[in-house]
Amino acid sequence: MQVDATQAMDGARPDRESVDLSGYPDLVVVYLGFRVGTWRGLKALLGIGRGIAGIRREMPDGLLVHENLVFGLNHIGMRQYWRDLESLEAFTRSEPHRTWWREFGGDRTGGTAFWHEAYRLSGGMEAIYVGLPEPIGLARFAGSRKPVGPFMSSRQRLAG
Repeated sequence: MQVDATQAMDGARPDRESVDLSGYPDLVVVYLGFRVGTWRGLKALLGIGRGIAGIRREMPDGLLVHENLVFGLNHIGMRQYWRDLESLEAFTRSEPHRTWWREFGGDRTGGTAFWHEAYRLSGGMEAIYVGLPEPIGLARFAGSRKPVGPFMSSRQRLAG
């Protein structure tokens, strides 16, 4: 929604709107972030950036919206809205995501830190943080837990 600039300046109340999510009962919102800590990390981030640009162009099945975000000079991210968890999971098992996660999961972050938080409209939230120098987001107030055993998958963390 755009607000008419003259409305804002002359004190008139801007139009207020909300959204009707009834057509998206299984909606999943994901925030992702990449924090660069070294020059090598900047190079790694540029490589990932090419893949992210491809995702925006090709829009995988189930991805409703992809928005880029800037959290700081060395911390960028994105917000994605997915039709349902099944679509998101199908994407995470495909390229290029599968390779990215294998690299981060193998502790080869290349001077970068990564995180994501997922929220389901139908209930449940989950998060994962890799290599961050200090807690952010949910990790700033919720206790941490190692993602091992049944807590290894996003689906199981969302259920938990």
